[in-house]
Amino acid sequence: MNKATRIKSTRDLKKLDFRQGYAIVEIDIEDLRHFQLVNAQRAESPRLQRVRQSIRDEGYNNMDPIFARLTPSGKIYIEDGGHRLTAAQEISRELLSNLFGAKVTILTFLLRDGHYFRKVAKKRRKKSRMLIG
Repeated sequence: MNKATRIKSTRDLKKLDFRQGYAIVEIDIEDLRHFQLVNAQRAESPRLQRVRQSIRDEGYNNMDPIFARLTPSGKIYIEDGGHRLTAAQEISRELLSNLFGAKVTILTFLLRDGHYFRKVAKKRRKKSRMLIG
């Protein structure tokens, strides 16, 4: 897998080096507002409360990336990690939680290229039609 790339805006998405349809990206919590995130907000729940408390107690762990897909329109569609993303965004705005050091600074995403996987699926369908026909 390739090294993580720090991105700050949607313009940076066009420069990503996808390997076999994937790229690892890091986004500063403050820069998230520059991106269109889809399926990113989670409603209040016991699970969200547990994740939020874990980040307050131990800080945010970037070793477990947020799984997302880059759509053809340039949006980032969150597939797994929405609770962590919601909790991280909320905690980054809490004064008391960050009084002695930021609990959340950078988020790591494993980003799928929607174009790549659409091409692979199209090739597979074509190949299966040839085998059947």
